[in-house]
Amino acid sequence: MKINTYELWSGADKSSVTYTAYLVEETPDIKNHNPRPAAIICGGGGFFKITDREKEPVALYFLNKGFQAITLDYTVGKDSSYPTPLYDLAKMLLVTREKAQQWNIDPDKIILIGFSAGATHCASLANRWNESILQDYFNYPKEKIRPTLVILSYPLLDFSYQYDSVVADPDNQRPTKLSPMPKLDFLTGALKTVVGKELIRENLQEHSPIEHISADTVPTFIWGMQNDDCIYNNALLDYAKKLKDNAVLYELHMFAMGEHGLSVINQNTQTEFSDYKELAIWKKLCINFINQVLDLN
Repeated sequence: MKINTYELWSGADKSSVTYTAYLVEETPDIKNHNPRPAAIICGGGGFFKITDREKEPVALYFLNKGFQAITLDYTVGKDSSYPTPLYDLAKMLLVTREKAQQWNIDPDKIILIGFSAGATHCASLANRWNESILQDYFNYPKEKIRPTLVILSYPLLDFSYQYDSVVADPDNQRPTKLSPMPKLDFLTGALKTVVGKELIRENLQEHSPIEHISADTVPTFIWGMQNDDCIYNNALLDYAKKLKDNAVLYELHMFAMGEHGLSVINQNTQTEFSDYKELAIWKKLCINFINQVLDLN
């Protein structure tokens, strides 16, 4: 296996945007699908950073399921408002398709796997791959930046709903399990980072993934937890309903208990999450969905 890290864009101003490719080389000693499907992995981190917990451990899991795996360090922090991270994901898809033969990848079987903030970006590309905001920027056939399907793990999908909910929450001064700051500050700070403008309804809706669902949205797998204390999860139900209303193939799994940031729930993530090891079933459910869509069985 080869593991290499590259800059996604040319130019010093975007040198922090990198990706790491985990590639199993074609060999007669390994009998597998050749070329292999590919998984582009986008970890979360509140739009401020990307946690290691949702990068290499995820890549290793999907490698063992027959994928080539790529972790993307998309733009985060003060310069990461939309559409910048959307451009990063679209560019990563273009690069993967351009290098498909070299990397032993089937260009028609490239999926996005996102966690938390990374899932927000994956949902955005799943919905907006054929919009002018991307077509005008890249000048490529729109199908080149269309993912085959997306996996959304505890995503933030409706910016307006999140903002309204945290402002109205009487417990919004309590910290979340992942951050010492009050939930109000944590969530509004994340929204300000990704929106890049004043948090008024028009700005919140402009780039909110739920506002861009259409009949062209790609197949979508979603999972989350009812007691997630970082986001308000009724939005996942609303998102699934809108997918259904637009005749988009989807699957939603809402577990009763859990924590934000569970990742793949194994010994490569965090030991304190061992209490939730039964939630690791999300991976089996996810693989079943992928196999159905990509016809890998």
